[in-house]
Amino acid sequence: MYLNTYLNTSNFVKSLVLPFGYYFPFNKIFSSKLNYAVFCYHRIAERHKALNKNNPLSGLEVQQNIFEEQIEFLKKNFTIIPLEELEHHIKSKNKSFAISVTFDDGYLDNINLALPVLENHNVPATIFVITRFLNRNDFMWWYYLWDNLNLQKYIYINSKKKYLVNQRDIINWFGIISKEVINLNYHNQKNYLDEIFGTELDFNFKDLLINIDQLIDLSKNPLIEIGSHTQTHPKLTSLSDEDVRIELSESKEEIEKIINKKVKFLAYPYGSKNEVNDKVINIAKDVGYTMAFSTKRPFEQADPLFDIPRYNIDNNIEQKRLI
Repeated sequence: MYLNTYLNTSNFVKSLVLPFGYYFPFNKIFSSKLNYAVFCYHRIAERHKALNKNNPLSGLEVQQNIFEEQIEFLKKNFTIIPLEELEHHIKSKNKSFAISVTFDDGYLDNINLALPVLENHNVPATIFVITRFLNRNDFMWWYYLWDNLNLQKYIYINSKKKYLVNQRDIINWFGIISKEVINLNYHNQKNYLDEIFGTELDFNFKDLLINIDQLIDLSKNPLIEIGSHTQTHPKLTSLSDEDVRIELSESKEEIEKIINKKVKFLAYPYGSKNEVNDKVINIAKDVGYTMAFSTKRPFEQADPLFDIPRYNIDNNIEQKRLI
C-alpha cells in the first residue's frame, strides 16, 4: 500500500492495517471500530545491532535507528497521545485516530536508548515494570532458557537425555519448553528449567534492568508514565483468584510507594486470550486500575477499557512495513 493511499484510508482500515503492517492478512478482516492503536515495545537495541532473526528473542528488540524511523513516521502522520489522554479518547468516542506507545518489563535500554528518541521527538510513552525486577530478583526465564540451551550439549525431557545437535534443535526445544514454562508460577519456573538442564545454572541479568533509583528518576520525566506489569510476570489465568489479586494489587502499591504517584495502568503478562479472561479483568478493576492492556486483536476485546489490544512491534517492522 502506497503512503498517500494509506494516509487517506478510513480510521477503520488504519486500525487494522497499521498494527499488522506489511504482514496484515487481508483475507481475515474482522470488524473493528477502534479509534486508536497501542504499540507494545520491549527492548531497544543499539543502532545497526540486532539479534539474529533466527533467535526467538529477536522479537523483543528494535534497533534504535529503526525505532527512531518508526517514531518519526508516526509523529508526522498521526496524533501520539499518552495513556492518560487515551482513556478520554476512548470514552469520548473521538473519531480521530490516535497512537499510544508502551514498553513492557522495565529494561534499562528503555532509558539509555528509547528515551533519547522519545525526548527528541517529544513523544509520550508508558513503561510497564515487573516489580520483582526492581528488587533485583532478575530471573528472566526466557533469557535463562535461551542462553543455556546454547551452552549445553543436551537437556533432560521426562528424565530422558535429548542431545542438542544443531541450531534447529535449540530453536525447536526453546518453543516446546517455553509453552510449559509459561503455565508455571514464578517459583516453579526455575525448578522446572533446572530439571531440564540437569543442574542449577548461574544467571545475572541485573545489568539489563531498571533499578529503583532509575525508576524514580524516570517517573519524573513529563513524557513518561509508569505502569504495572505485575509482580512476577505469571500467566494470570493459571493462578487462583487470591494470587491474581496479589500480583495486581501489590505491584501497583509497590510502584506507587517508590515513585509517589498513582499507578493507573496495567499490562497483563503475555496478554493473549489464553492469559486474560473475565476473572482477571474483574480483579484488575477491583484493585483500582483505570485501564488495562492485553495483546489481543480488536475482535477479541472483552472490555473497552480493561482489555485494550496492543500490537507488538519488532525489528522487522521498518518504516516501509508500517505503510
